[in-house]
Amino acid sequence: MKGKMNQALGWKSDEGAKATLAGVELWSMIKNGQLDNPESLSVWDEFYALAA
Repeated sequence: MKGKMNQALGWKSDEGAKATLAGVELWSMIKNGQLDNPESLSVWDEFYALAA
């Protein structure tokens, strides 16, 4: 059933769906100031530093 649900939402695999949702959650946490940013990076720079 999982495979069919992911296909309906546009993902080809569970891994792709999990990675996308994790990125969305990370972005939301950064924008809401829920993560420490001691280097005062821009939102984009902080996202890329954490995602890399």
